Amino acid sequence: MKRNLFFLILLLAACKTDEQLMDDWKGRSKVDLVAHWGAPTLIVSDNQSGEVLEYVLTLHSPDPAYRDGVYYRVRCFYVHADGTVYFCKCEDSRVPKVDIQ
Repeated sequence: MKRNLFFLILLLAACKTDEQLMDDWKGRSKVDLVAHWGAPTLIVSDNQSGEVLEYVLTLHSPDPAYRDGVYYRVRCFYVHADGTVYFCKCEDSRVPKVDIQ
């Protein structure tokens, strides 16, 4: 039980660090984002005439609670219609694709 709690805290801390790094993209252009991060895994509407660029990273865990030792980190960058990043979000998931809008 302590091991699972420690691993969960570690995951949350890692994602928080990701969110802090991702926040640096706020106000920057989608063109710069894609030049740096590459093509997104998925692009969906933000339901406000903009879009969300989703990047899914497959990670491996020693924790048996994760199916086959695999989990997924989803990083989302919300982009206004003018191409400016206005919000970022990070989430870990046990399933291959999550939509965290």
